This record gives sequence, C-alpha cells and structure tokens, in this order.
Amino acid sequence: MGHPVLYRKRFMPQETILLRDDILVYQDEKVIMTKWNVFRPKAKFSHGVSCYFLEDGYKVSKFLNDQEELVYYYCDIIDTTYDAQENSYLFTDLLADVIVYESGFVKVVDLAELADMLDEGVITEDVVKKCLRRLEKLLEIRKLIANIDPTKARGRITSDHIINLLQEVSGDMDKDIPWMLSYIDQYLALPELEQRKYQLARRMGFPLDWKQLYRLKESDLAYIEDLAKNTVDEKQWETLLHRYMDRYI
Repeated sequence: MGHPVLYRKRFMPQETILLRDDILVYQDEKVIMTKWNVFRPKAKFSHGVSCYFLEDGYKVSKFLNDQEELVYYYCDIIDTTYDAQENSYLFTDLLADVIVYESGFVKVVDLAELADMLDEGVITEDVVKKCLRRLEKLLEIRKLIANIDPTKARGRITSDHIINLLQEVSGDMDKDIPWMLSYIDQYLALPELEQRKYQLARRMGFPLDWKQLYRLKESDLAYIEDLAKNTVDEKQWETLLHRYMDRYI
C-alpha cells in the first residue's frame, strides 16, 4: 500500500483541504509524521514538522523559521477518520489549541471559537466534551511543569479550571516549580484507592485539596469510598468520572 492521502477539515472557516504538499516522514498504526512548508508566506515562520497522534487525538507541530530556529510548538486537538478504500486520513480540527513557546510559556487558544461553533449549531455538545477531555490530556500538568526551565521562563501556572484534577497546583514558573512537582508527586504516591476517592470527589464537585478528604461529611465519604472500591472495571470507572464531570461542561 502506498502513502496515504491526508486531508484537514476545519469548522472555522468550514473547509476541507487536501494536504497535497505535506511530505510523509514516518507512519505506523499510532503515529503519522510529516514535514511541510506554509501555504502562505509568514514573517515569523516558513516551514515545520507535524506529528499526528492517531489514538490520543492531537497533533503537535514544530514551527521553524528560515534559519531553522524554533518559533513555537503548536498543538491541535483533532479527530481522525481513516478511509481504507481510499487509504486516506481526514484530520478534523476540534478548534481548541495549545501553543508552547521556547521560553516555556504555554497559551491555550481558540476556546471562544469552540463556544461560538456550539452556539451556532456547527458542532455538537459531544464534540465540545471530546475536545475538552483531549485538551486536559494534552495539558497533563506534571509533564508541562517538569519541562519548564525556570532560568528562562517567566509567568504563572494556574490549574483552576473545573476539568483540572489538582487545582491547588499554582505558582510562578521561576520559583514555585519544585513545590508544584512535589505536590503532584505526593498525590501520585498515594495508594490507588485514595487516588480514586479524590478523583471521584473532585468530579462530583467537591472543591477541596486531596489532603482534606477527611473533611467531607461521613455519608458522602462512605458513598465515594464504596464507588471507588467496587468499580473495578477501568472503562466503567472512566464512564463514571465522565458522567459526573459532564455536569460542568
């Protein structure tokens, strides 16, 4: 089988484009990598490489200038559809994007477009939920923080959105990274049952630090512990968490 045909679909503007000039660099069942030049001349960048994570639902692109210097990483939340008969991939842009600059500064963009497309009926509520869940995965806070160079980075990290599990993780990039990593690692070191209890409590809307679970009402804590203990199937557990989280989306 030859190289696949690649398409990009966008909701704003509504269009589907054949990526005829993208050059396939690597492909397996989970990843497709391409290199490309920009369609239209840009002052800051001229070309780059992209990696499509087919199962995870996002694309990470490295934007370069004429001097082969990094401008930024641009991360798209995507849906992937494969047509075996044509041997083609359709990559649908789900609007919300993340830009990671060389300094370590991270910017989430196009969330307003996501809301506008939902209001106009162009996309469904299920698409928005899928986009936000993949955005959360892309922004796994520990990986993000661990790769920041505090000698270069300036800015502040906050995790105060409802879909973020550890909302206490917040601080200045040039001085608070050790504390933030320590807080996350303490949570990851908890027994699995304790982690599950906190995950469920947060998704049920209890706005508390994981160290403060004991402050819940006895009846609430007993209910949470019972679900955490007895929901043993991972798919059922994820469905349970999503059911509670969907109330906030």
